[in-house]
Amino acid sequence: MKNSGIKQFWISLVAIATSIITFNFASMKNKPALKQFLLSLLATTISIILTFGVSSILEHRKNEAAKKGLVMTIIYDMDQTIEKARQADSALRIASKTQMEIIKNPDIYDSLRTNFVDALLISSTDFSLITQNIFSSNIETFSTIGNVNFINNVASFYQYRSLYMTQVIDVMKNTFGDGTNLLVSIDGLLSYDFPTLFFDNALWLNALTDLRNNCVKIMKLSEEDIREFSKQAELLDVKDTSNNGLDELMEEMFEAQEILKEARAKNKK
Repeated sequence: MKNSGIKQFWISLVAIATSIITFNFASMKNKPALKQFLLSLLATTISIILTFGVSSILEHRKNEAAKKGLVMTIIYDMDQTIEKARQADSALRIASKTQMEIIKNPDIYDSLRTNFVDALLISSTDFSLITQNIFSSNIETFSTIGNVNFINNVASFYQYRSLYMTQVIDVMKNTFGDGTNLLVSIDGLLSYDFPTLFFDNALWLNALTDLRNNCVKIMKLSEEDIREFSKQAELLDVKDTSNNGLDELMEEMFEAQEILKEARAKNKK
């Protein structure tokens, strides 16, 4: 309850006390006067109860709305992280399977090397830290949420995400470089360990997903409400279009390289 509300509450109490003190109890023999006094006292009391009861209900609803909005924002941030980890999982699964097929049959390298493009792009993965910073740096956030178990799970999620960046994404950045050797020769392809990268990514994906699901369960959220909130949030997001058409351009480049290779071979003859 705000300070002004508390002040008004005490003013009302003082008014009731003053009415009682100033009432001439000698007039209690006068039944009409007593009746009028009691009715006035009852009306004042009911007014106070209604005023502060409604105020308390409105304040509670406001706090619950703020709590739900904050919790939904955190879950949305978690889902964005998990979606990127899932995309990495899909790309690394394909890369690992393709690598094994090429090892068994090197002749198919040229026709399948575009399968590694998405895996190379994983190294550019990044996460927005806005929600994490709001959660970590504002003590009022903990007061608003008011659930220690949820707060601990969120803190663990962000810690795991940081480790995922270090142990998977950063490792891929350092391993792939610009990816040139991977895309131009089988020897370059064999220098990478896609099965291990795929396994490591899957471990972190499962861990992050478990923590997210724990948070949803703790706060008794429905997946339908989460999806609805996500739709609204996505309308406000600025979509990253920096990679639009890159896969197609990469494939065109490979096709052009093959044409050049054949042309150079004929020219030598």
